[in-house]
Amino acid sequence: MKAIHKYKVAASRGDREAQRRIAQSMGYKTTIHDMPHMIKLLHKAGIDIPGYEFEQGNDALVKGQGGQVVDTITL
Repeated sequence: MKAIHKYKVAASRGDREAQRRIAQSMGYKTTIHDMPHMIKLLHKAGIDIPGYEFEQGNDALVKGQGGQVVDTITL
């Protein structure tokens, strides 16, 4: 609970690192499903994760876990 007290102002302003620290202190663990860019990179390498659909041709990530549409940008 120390992280909530320490980072609550920064998290309310939108600081992603503060939000991550608060979530981690409450027991949240990140998974590959939280990283759409990593899923796209793995797909380019030929490693497919079940539950994700890719658009034919340009390999854009269309649907993720639970049917949510994921927006990815290839630089």
